[in-house]
Amino acid sequence: MTERMKDHLGRAVRQFDKERFRIAAFDLDETLIPSFGRIPGPEKEALRALSSSGVYVTAASGRNLTQIYEETLDHFRFLVLLNGAYIRDRLTGELLYSAKMDREKAAEMAGILESFGGVPVLYQGDRQTTCEAVKKVRSWGTKDYRDGNRDVVYEAFEKPSVIVPSAAAYIPDGDPVYKMHTIFIDPSYQERAYEAVSHIEGFTVLKMTNGDLEITKAGVSKATGLKMLSERLGLSLQNVVTFGDSLNDLEMMKASGYSVAMGNADEFLFDIADYVTDTCENDGAAKAVKALYGL
Repeated sequence: MTERMKDHLGRAVRQFDKERFRIAAFDLDETLIPSFGRIPGPEKEALRALSSSGVYVTAASGRNLTQIYEETLDHFRFLVLLNGAYIRDRLTGELLYSAKMDREKAAEMAGILESFGGVPVLYQGDRQTTCEAVKKVRSWGTKDYRDGNRDVVYEAFEKPSVIVPSAAAYIPDGDPVYKMHTIFIDPSYQERAYEAVSHIEGFTVLKMTNGDLEITKAGVSKATGLKMLSERLGLSLQNVVTFGDSLNDLEMMKASGYSVAMGNADEFLFDIADYVTDTCENDGAAKAVKALYGL
C-alpha cells in the first residue's frame, strides 16, 4: 500500500491531485515573502514552474497595488487584492471586480477610528490615502515585528499615500475606497476601536493579531474573490489551492479545495489546513509547491 503523504508537522494528509488544482492562490506577507519584502529565489522558481505547467498563479492579498513591487506583480496572472475587494487580470490589465465602500458609513467609521488614535489607510486600488497622524506611528504591529520598525510604516503606509488632514473628512468627496486598513499610534487601542466600529452595518471588520484592523464591504473576502475568479475561468473553488498564514486567509482556506498553512501561521489555521509547510523564512511556500505539484 502506498504510504500517505505527510506535511511538515509529520501529519498524514489527504493526497493532492495536481491535475485538479488549476489555480494556486498565495497570500503575500509572511506566506510567500517576508513582510513587505521581495520574493526569495526559491519562491520565484516555484511560481515560474507553476505558471509553465499551466496553473493560474494568483496573488490573494490584503495589500493595495501601491504596496507591491513591480517585480513581484510580474509573477502573477491574476491579482485578488484588498481581501477580495479588487480583482485584476495582470495579463490584460482588465479590472474584473471592485467593491466600493458606502461613503457616508465609511466616513463615520474613519472618524471613530481616528478618535481612538487609529490611522485609517484608504486602499483605492492603484492609489491610497491616509491622514497626517501616520507620521506619529513609530512601529507597526504587535506580532512578529521588530520594535522601532518605523521604516516599514513609512514604506507601506506613508510613502505611497496622499496625505490629508483627516481620512474621515476626505472620504465623502474623495476617490472610491475599497478597503480601510487601520494601524494605530498605540496598538493597545485596537480592541476598544474594534468594539466601537464592529456594529456598523455594511462592513466586515477583521481584528488582526498584529494589532491592525482590516475593513471591507460586508460579504467581501479573499474567498468571495477567488470564487468569482474561478467561475470566470470555468472552474470552481474546488479547483483552487490556497496558501496563507493569518486571519484574513481563513475564509479562503476553508472554502478552497485544498489549503496550505505556513509554519509561522496563526495556530488556528493548522486545524483547518490540509497541509502545513515550513515557515516563510525557510521557503515554506516553495517547499509546499514541490511536495504537492512535484515541481
